[in-house]
Amino acid sequence: MVKIFEITDTELSAVERFADALWGKLGVDVRFTRHFLDRVNDERNGKPISAAELIRLFKKEYAYHGRNISKLDDVEAVMKDLLTNINVPFIYKDNPKGNDELVAKTIMRKADFKTPNPEFIVDDVYNRHAAEQSLGSILKNAGYKKLGAGVDATVWTKDGQHVVKIIMPDRDDLDGAAAMFHDFYYFCKSRHDNPFLPKFIKFVNSEIERFEEDGVHYIMVGMEKLQKLNQRAPSTAFYWLLSDLVTKMDWSGVYKSLTSDKFWHDFMSTIHGSMPGDENPEEVAYNYWMQLEQNPQQLSVMQAFYDTMRDCYKYGNNLGYSWDLHTENIMRRGRTPVIVDPWTNF
Repeated sequence: MVKIFEITDTELSAVERFADALWGKLGVDVRFTRHFLDRVNDERNGKPISAAELIRLFKKEYAYHGRNISKLDDVEAVMKDLLTNINVPFIYKDNPKGNDELVAKTIMRKADFKTPNPEFIVDDVYNRHAAEQSLGSILKNAGYKKLGAGVDATVWTKDGQHVVKIIMPDRDDLDGAAAMFHDFYYFCKSRHDNPFLPKFIKFVNSEIERFEEDGVHYIMVGMEKLQKLNQRAPSTAFYWLLSDLVTKMDWSGVYKSLTSDKFWHDFMSTIHGSMPGDENPEEVAYNYWMQLEQNPQQLSVMQAFYDTMRDCYKYGNNLGYSWDLHTENIMRRGRTPVIVDPWTNF
């Protein structure tokens, strides 16, 4: 008889598939041992371990320590969540000929778990909301105006021509957000002549500065001031289409698809949503393509923009990031679309 709150084999298999798919982006296969299955419902855990807690653990470990773990040789280590007191000792098997293996040997809920092996710790001790409010007050008193906020950052301006982007830590050491932004920064800097990527502004010493306020570490980035896309514009609907295709094919494949009646028939039947005026984005994108196809110069610009998106997708994918380029993460410099936030850790 299944105990109340006990994780069933079906639920645990679903968690294992989730973890395996997520970590597979880093070339790592995740596997639970038989002992792990037995121990997850052990009464010695006190409070039952839930599937949601396991998913949180593997998501947090992937975001904060995934790349470091994926570089391990054959070793034993421990994943530790200080919020839930869940500990997962694991064996990491380095496989030069294929995917590495992360084998979860066992699991236990224990606050003072001790081990001589390396520990990869996650927690939620950092209070982002309080830190963001404190930092916001300081910036406002210094004459800055808040322009917006995303999952990982807030954006401010003082002169109306440039912006300051403050990378907000996912944890007190900025592991998640900072690593991803640095990767995007170096991607842009290595392609500094590309018009579809943002330009950075130097502070006193550099374009990226670290600072500390009330014991919390932040990253401050100087950037050009860009404008939001007009979400009603036909070009915006077309960018939305391209951002989906970029994970599947290069421009030659895109062009072949866009000139196919079958592609548009299948695409128009999806109807993802509606735009102002009772139009749907599929139809708007189709009409925009009909005009674009007749203008070789604009078509060439669109191809260059798509090639940049494709380059950005492949670069982030190689680093283990998920593609997250939607029309809120594209801005514009005049009429030129600019990619500003293309990836996510999850």
